[in-house]
Amino acid sequence: MAIVNRFTLGAVNWSTVIDNDRLLDLGFLGLTEYVKALITLTDEKVSDSIVEETFYHELVHAILHSLGRKDLNEDESFVQSFAILLYQFEKTKNYG
Repeated sequence: MAIVNRFTLGAVNWSTVIDNDRLLDLGFLGLTEYVKALITLTDEKVSDSIVEETFYHELVHAILHSLGRKDLNEDESFVQSFAILLYQFEKTKNYG
């Protein structure tokens, strides 16, 4: 399990890790664990862009949890739509 990145939301320090064995056993591409402040991703048999998109999906879950928005956090359609737009912004932003 390798740490990919660390970031802070509110006063909570989060980590992102790659753990192919765990997620493949669960059948997931990504998982957000709020108590551990941990996002877990798989990079096995998927493209880099799928890993990145999955990270943004899980990041949106973490943000909504941090905001106490359980209603939106449980709405996978909302989470996925928001994540895709956030990912698109990140990939196409141009400062100048």
